[in-house]
Parts: sequence; C-alpha cells; structure tokens
Amino acid sequence: MDERKKETMNPILKTVRAALPGLVMLALFTGCGESPQTKLLGKWQEIGKDQDVVEFFADGTFSLKPGQVALKNLPPLTGKWVILPDGRIKVDVSMLGVTNSKVGKLEFVGEEMILTDESGPARHRRVK
Repeated sequence: MDERKKETMNPILKTVRAALPGLVMLALFTGCGESPQTKLLGKWQEIGKDQDVVEFFADGTFSLKPGQVALKNLPPLTGKWVILPDGRIKVDVSMLGVTNSKVGKLEFVGEEMILTDESGPARHRRVK
C-alpha cells in the first residue's frame, strides 16, 4: 500500500474506532411497544462531537457517514448489526480484510438514542 493510501486510511480507521462504541450502544435498550430492532431503524445523527450520521437498515446492515469536515468527502463506512439475546447491540465493520466488532448497551429516551460502551455514552437524535 502506498503512503497516500495509508494516510487516507488512518483518519478512516480513527473514525471507525470512535464511532463503533456509539453504534454498538445504539441498538440495545427499548421500552414498551416497538422492539429495539424496529426503533433502531432509520437515520441518526450524533449530538455534539463529530456529528456522524448513521443509518440502520432492516436487512441488518448500516451505513456511517463521518461528520468531521476533513472526512466528509469519503464514502460512508458500512457494516452489519444485530441485537443480541441479552438486548445489547453488536456491530461489525470490515475494512482492508480486518473486521472490527463492538458490543454495547442501547437505550431510547424520548427522541434520542444512547449507545454506551467502555468509552462512555454517545447520544444520537433521529434525522427526519
């Protein structure tokens, strides 16, 4: 891999690593009525920080568009998500032949989705 590709991938990998905790936590908890899977579907924007936008699809895939200005022209990151039997969310992102997985707690409070992992909570608001 040439140096230019390495320089481009480093910010991408940093974004993936930063976003995965929030994604993992996003799909964990729901209240009465709709299942966590149903509540999770759709587009969400991170509140504060990088303002990444993630969209969860019914086929178990997701797309993450980095919100950082320096990364806005890059294509979205894609991966797979699943709600585990214990209610946590697991997300997998594969890049350059390596799959990174994250598992975390997901809860919905009002119009917000909160994903929590070892790095702390990440709050998201549904994009309408």
